[in-house]
Amino acid sequence: MAAILILLALAQTLSAAEYLWPLPSSQYLTGGFADSRPEHFHGGVDLRAQSPQPVIAPTDGWIERIAVTPTGYGRTLYFRSSDGKTAVYGHLSKFQPSLEAMLRDSQIVKGTSRVDFSFGDSISAPRFLAGETLAHTGSTGRGPAHFHFEIRDGAVQLDPLQFYEPVDKQAPVIVSIHKLESRDFTPWSSGTSVAIGSTIHSDNAVAFLIQCYDPGPWGRNAVPSAIRVRKGDELLYEVFPARIDLLGEKDIYEQLV
Repeated sequence: MAAILILLALAQTLSAAEYLWPLPSSQYLTGGFADSRPEHFHGGVDLRAQSPQPVIAPTDGWIERIAVTPTGYGRTLYFRSSDGKTAVYGHLSKFQPSLEAMLRDSQIVKGTSRVDFSFGDSISAPRFLAGETLAHTGSTGRGPAHFHFEIRDGAVQLDPLQFYEPVDKQAPVIVSIHKLESRDFTPWSSGTSVAIGSTIHSDNAVAFLIQCYDPGPWGRNAVPSAIRVRKGDELLYEVFPARIDLLGEKDIYEQLV
């Protein structure tokens, strides 16, 4: 079978919204959006935060959900912004005092430190203005001290950096493509290098390892906007790595927190 692998590495063309940066003390990225992790694609960005630092509301809005788990995102805050999107802050050490009091009451009632509760609407939920402190960074959940930040539109995780200056107008660069056939699927195999734009011939199932880099102002690893595999004029496969739909098909995304 001959198939053509097509990658579209497109520049970000959306305008930056008027969001405040959630961690005023740091813009140093330690993890990028859609980075490949052992069990999932990374649904946000990670920022360096080695000591507890204030985390602020990016816009006017309200607290949508508070969750505390011993693994995953640890202490997590879900903030509904004025435009309807949700900012997710993970690995926090503590919440703002009034939220901490709500959390403590819930833990006492449930008899466990592991809680997860939501506010159904903006009327009953705690409200905050843009720039007010919501929580402090920490090291709860999985990994060393850092700040995990997402922006979600419903159940879709978006690249948070598209909402901030400087707007990235440079297309990601495809650094390399490697092909693995089914007989080569092992944890230590890096596959065979494939020239960009070439035709792939195989009678076996094939996987592709694709590495991209964004040379734009944020200087980070990136993902193609779309990956399509065609056999002649027939579209065999299509995926949009830069759009992580938590309610979509349950494949590699199913273990996302």
